[in-house]
Amino acid sequence: MATEDNAENDIPFKVLQIFKDEKARPKVVRTYDVNIGWLAESRSPVITWRTVDELIEGGKTSAELKWRSKRHQVSLLDLRPKKSIAPRVPRAESRALPPQR
Repeated sequence: MATEDNAENDIPFKVLQIFKDEKARPKVVRTYDVNIGWLAESRSPVITWRTVDELIEGGKTSAELKWRSKRHQVSLLDLRPKKSIAPRVPRAESRALPPQR
């Protein structure tokens, strides 16, 4: 297993923890779209970072994964949360202060 948790073809570490096996290769069997509901995934890809990104871009928010006889539902948004935006400095603090006399 790669040391970095974000190489495109790696299985997300959280998924390996859910299945309790670092050799797990879970497949996506269903996905959830807030506008439609649960849909069977015909191609059943292995859940990699690339798959997570593709599903999120396609409007999916959750997935049901299957590996061997185990099934688990995961939030794709929890696997790949949006990067937080750095908080803005309040305008009054962003200006240079006048010299102290």
